[in-house]
Amino acid sequence: MKPRRRARNNRARAAIGLAVALAVAVALAGLPLFVFPSTDEPSEVDAIVVLGPPRDARIHAAQQLAAEGYSDTIVIAVDDYGIDAAINIDACAPDAAPNQAGLVTRCLIPEPFTTAGEALMVERLAAAEGWESVMIVTNVTHISRARMIFTDCLGGGVLAIDDGAGIEDSNWAWMYAYQSAAFVKALVAPTC
Repeated sequence: MKPRRRARNNRARAAIGLAVALAVAVALAGLPLFVFPSTDEPSEVDAIVVLGPPRDARIHAAQQLAAEGYSDTIVIAVDDYGIDAAINIDACAPDAAPNQAGLVTRCLIPEPFTTAGEALMVERLAAAEGWESVMIVTNVTHISRARMIFTDCLGGGVLAIDDGAGIEDSNWAWMYAYQSAAFVKALVAPTC
């Protein structure tokens, strides 16, 4: 083999090795963030916040937490159109029966409909309502980033709860990649 060809092959192998090592490092670093995040034990809070998209598992988890007495206020982040609009969410219907006496469910549209927009919306609500603590309900891959963003905006008093729905095996790679990129964005461009 000629020296030039051997040098090119060595560079190619080194590049492939580096790419594989980087992929493994990202995967390992993401395990405690996206697969096995730290979740909080529920405790009494001023509001339970369902992060978007407002899927049934998140809403049911929030309603169950409210029924167990952790809060009498549920805030559901909804979009202004499409499947995630309040009109398509049973819990947002004007005639939706509360699970318990005195339970208030508010379906609000964050601007933008992102985790950062949700955190800013809840920050404004907390200031207006005098809230000192919230419990956010989301999926397992989103917990670490959502807690970081909400804590930045609210300055503490944030509990993060897994909705218990899990992630389909076919969606893990996509969620891992998406949450990794979103986490980097949140670190580089903080919300609050």
